[in-house]
Amino acid sequence: MKPKISPRVRWVLAAALGSGFFWALLAGPVFFLPFKRLDWAVQDAICRGLPLAPASPELVFLSIDEGAFNLSHLLPEEVESSPALTLMAQDFPWSRAVYAELFDKLMGAGASAVVADIHFALPGKGDEALAEVIGKYPGKIVLGSVMDYRKEAGGALAVSETPPAWTLTGEEGAAKVGFVNFWSDPDGVVRSAHYKMSLAGAVDVQEREGDVFFPSLAAAALGATGEERCIPWGESRRLRFAGERSFLRVPIWQVFVPDFWNSNLKKGEVFSGKIVVLGAEAARFRDVFRTPISDWLPGPLLHINAISCALRGDFLWEVSPGWSMAVTVLLSFLTGVSFLKKVRPLFLLLGLAGWCVCFFFTAVALVFFSGVLLPVVPPVAAAMTVGVLVFSGDFAEVRKEKARVRRVLERYVSKDIVGEVLDNPSSFLEQLGGVRKEVVVLFSDLRGFTALTEVMEPGELVVQLNQYLSRMVEIVFRNGGTVDKFVGDAVMAVWGTVKSFGAEGDARGAVRAAEEMFDALEELNRGWEAEGKRRLSLGVGIHAGGAVFGNMGSEQKMEPTVIGDTVNLASRAEGLCKHYGVSLVFTEAVWRLLPETEGILTLDRARVFGRKEAVEIFTFSRLAGKSRFSLEEVERFNGAVGAYRGGEIGRAAREFREIQAGGGGEFLCEFYLGRCREVGEGEEGMAAEGWDPVFDFDKK
Repeated sequence: MKPKISPRVRWVLAAALGSGFFWALLAGPVFFLPFKRLDWAVQDAICRGLPLAPASPELVFLSIDEGAFNLSHLLPEEVESSPALTLMAQDFPWSRAVYAELFDKLMGAGASAVVADIHFALPGKGDEALAEVIGKYPGKIVLGSVMDYRKEAGGALAVSETPPAWTLTGEEGAAKVGFVNFWSDPDGVVRSAHYKMSLAGAVDVQEREGDVFFPSLAAAALGATGEERCIPWGESRRLRFAGERSFLRVPIWQVFVPDFWNSNLKKGEVFSGKIVVLGAEAARFRDVFRTPISDWLPGPLLHINAISCALRGDFLWEVSPGWSMAVTVLLSFLTGVSFLKKVRPLFLLLGLAGWCVCFFFTAVALVFFSGVLLPVVPPVAAAMTVGVLVFSGDFAEVRKEKARVRRVLERYVSKDIVGEVLDNPSSFLEQLGGVRKEVVVLFSDLRGFTALTEVMEPGELVVQLNQYLSRMVEIVFRNGGTVDKFVGDAVMAVWGTVKSFGAEGDARGAVRAAEEMFDALEELNRGWEAEGKRRLSLGVGIHAGGAVFGNMGSEQKMEPTVIGDTVNLASRAEGLCKHYGVSLVFTEAVWRLLPETEGILTLDRARVFGRKEAVEIFTFSRLAGKSRFSLEEVERFNGAVGAYRGGEIGRAAREFREIQAGGGGEFLCEFYLGRCREVGEGEEGMAAEGWDPVFDFDKK
């Protein structure tokens, strides 16, 4: 029996292989310039970060710098005593007699070859002197040529190399000639050198059998010194650059000043046995190139680097497109295999970063130890794509599973509990083991609903009750509470268990929910009356305090809930609504958490059934049921209640009668007048000594 492969494993492997082959195409046969530019930039950064190549000691850079055009730093007699300097002080281009004297002096000092990165395109002054010197040292002087092309009539390309080898000497072979061209990559950066090129290849035209190939200036220089064996005649080679200041640099004018020649240049010994490369460094020539190590590398230094790399055999080696594709697919596959087992997003991110970092340092090590350049961006992009696809798949699976669990759980518990379970499962599960919390508990109950069930049709009753409960639950949720349970038509809601807004925030949320419940019930009643149904009335009790929150029940059925004195007292407070003829009763613990006390009626100090300590209870004047109070009457009523508790029975009774006579607080005033009559007025209208204003309830 074949082992069953899970859908996730199939998805991860498919993502790994799909990503690998996609990026492998961009690493191989498909050339996408923005992507390739990025890969080149990363490779260049690696090369800049590593030690630069050592400079070949056989090379000297003879620089035509700005000092060669402004000889003011020299004494007039120094200029006048040198025919070459005298000619250099004149307008540029200089007479070629300057170069004739220079080449003769360098070769006389023992230079193995003189390489001129200078283009003598047309005949000029001093050609005879230059030709004489070139003929004096046949094959040791290398001149630069340019591979050029132009469009002729009909659109055909005409390609030429100028000048040919015998332009100056009249004798082929007296001077070696090499083209000075460098061809940059599509991003404008020169990274490679061509040591030979056909005229067709210079303009990307298909080369044909029998095409003539020409050497580069670097190849011609190596040939002039007898180092043909070092010339890489194959395809272009990626240069491993040395630093700009790595090669000995000598300004051209120092060769013609005796003091410099004798002291600085040790009578020409610095040139003995060296390949001397002459070229322009002055800014006016604009002979600069973008390279991996510099955006302004002078052209002569490009030739010097090409000669140095060939002498040392020290090139960088780019892997073939086939190897690039293989490396990309391999890293993508290994990344996918490492994620076959589902892990947390953080571990996935760390694993992905680990693969990318390991590959990057592998690429760096290969460049450092063997000069092999691996593609960096395609494999890393493939690995990152695998990570994104795996994460997206896991995320979609989790979202799908959460949605399924949410739909199931919301049938049994409130939405906020479901959200907490799914978003913070570990924290919530720890709390379910039992934890003490400061909570606010609200109990609501419909008045006379039990009797109503006996006269209404069951179907009609269920519809009306569901309409009512739906609105109540919506209000609780909107105000940040949790619906703990339904007991018939009664609703128990809690603030501060699953999510808390602070003690004051929870209290305000509960009170606000109670007020909205009454408004919603009034709106429902209007609709029910229009349908010929009976009105419903509501009583609400609220208390705040400590309670135990946890998972209560049996092994067969459990639910998160709160238990304790706070819950019992909230339930008793709801029951007191009937006794005082009000719609809402809340305790002193809630009252202390409310920001404003305006419009709050002090109802009583009561000792509810099953509790030894008395509790102060309050209501809002607008929810005082049968009693109606203005704000002024609220203050007078509260004052009268205070007088009653202080034993000033006569004063309290007068206040209650006056409020009642003014049309306010009918039920509550009559309620307290009855209390006053029961106590009776003693001397000066005071209660008897030892009288207790707390009212005891001996029933639930």
